[in-house]
Amino acid sequence: MVLNGGTKKFKEMFHTRWLSFEGSVDAIIANYDCLVSVFLEETAGKALSLHKPITTFKFLYVSHFLADCLEPLAILSKSFQKQDLNFAEIHPLLAATIDSLAEIKYGKSGDKLSKFLTEVPSEPQIDKDGLCTFEFLGHTIRDVLNQRQEARSVCAKFVKTC
Repeated sequence: MVLNGGTKKFKEMFHTRWLSFEGSVDAIIANYDCLVSVFLEETAGKALSLHKPITTFKFLYVSHFLADCLEPLAILSKSFQKQDLNFAEIHPLLAATIDSLAEIKYGKSGDKLSKFLTEVPSEPQIDKDGLCTFEFLGHTIRDVLNQRQEARSVCAKFVKTC
């Protein structure tokens, strides 16, 4: 609240509760600016060691991609948990989820990833210090071509199994 940033609460992930992944990824995206700011202000080694990997193109790309993938799955899961679920609702829910994931699988970026990609340079750019960086939400993000390739590769492998 002090930083006037996101208000989504961070959630712990549980392997048996995969809905928690959606909430965790969504909170990271919503609170990203504040999260990075807090890590920069902290002097503890743990905070500094966490700051480095989250201020990369790869982390941001994969986070936004996962948010797009996990959102329709979370909607489906929450729908299945309704007390008054009607059997007639199941097929349309499944079809909509499959269609959403298929679009992502076949190269159409979801809303969150698309928005992220419009806010960052289309390719790595060298800054005045000779490093590949860009500004995102007021923070310097490290960016190199192999990070971009790795991010796309990881995401492609993820949806390939869908």
